[in-house]
Amino acid sequence: MVGRLVYSTCSLNPLEDESVVAALVARSKGALQLVDVSGHLPGLQRRPGMHNWKVGDVFGWVDTPNGGGRRQKAVCSTMWPPTSAAAAALNLERCVRIFPHLDDTGGFFIVAIDKVRELPSEMEGLGAKDDDGTKESAAAGVDKWNETTRVAPVIAVDNQKLVQSMVMQYGFSTAAGLDNGLMTRRAGEGDGVMPKRLYFVSSGAKDLLEADGGAAGGMAYAVFRGHKWR
Repeated sequence: MVGRLVYSTCSLNPLEDESVVAALVARSKGALQLVDVSGHLPGLQRRPGMHNWKVGDVFGWVDTPNGGGRRQKAVCSTMWPPTSAAAAALNLERCVRIFPHLDDTGGFFIVAIDKVRELPSEMEGLGAKDDDGTKESAAAGVDKWNETTRVAPVIAVDNQKLVQSMVMQYGFSTAAGLDNGLMTRRAGEGDGVMPKRLYFVSSGAKDLLEADGGAAGGMAYAVFRGHKWR
C-alpha cells in the first residue's frame, strides 16, 4: 500500500530531525522517498534540510559512534550524518526548516515522505516475543511495553500513612482532601508503597482521570513531587 507520511517536530535539532529521517529512509531500501515541497506555500520562507551536523550530548561533542564509556549510552550510530554520497541519494535538502525570524513563527521541521512500494519485511512490525519464544502481535507488544516499562495509566493512591506523613511535613491543619485526591502514574505505586511522584487533583479531575483507565492522565497537575516518608 502506498501513501504519504508527514513528519514534523517543533525542534531544529538535526538529531531529532534529519538523522531520524535519514535512518528511516535508508532502512526502507528505496521504499520511502522524500517529497520536494518547495512549490507548496510559496509565501512561507524556509531553509533546506541539512546534510552535515555535529553530534553532542550533555558531556560535549562526540566525534565517533564508537567512543565507548559513559556517553555511549546516550548516542547511537544513526545520529551521525550519512556519507556525502548517501546524503545526496536521500535528498535531505527536501526537508523544510522554519526559523522563527523568517516568518515570525516558532521553529519547525517538516518533511513529506512518500511510500512508493512495500517496505522490507524487517521494517514491518513483527511484534515482540513472549517468554516461551512465540510471537505476539505488534499491538500486544506495545501494550505490554507501556504497562511494564513506560508510564502506566493514572492510579489513585489510597495510603493513610502517606497522607499523615504529608500533613506533618508540610504543616497542614487537616488532611481533608488529601486522602482522596492523590494520584500517581507509575505502576506498582498504589497502596502500600512510596510513590516517586504524586499528583493532587480535585474530585472532578479525579473522576475524569479514572475514566477509561486513566486515558486522560496527562491533564493532571503536579503539586507534591518527590515526597519522602518520615
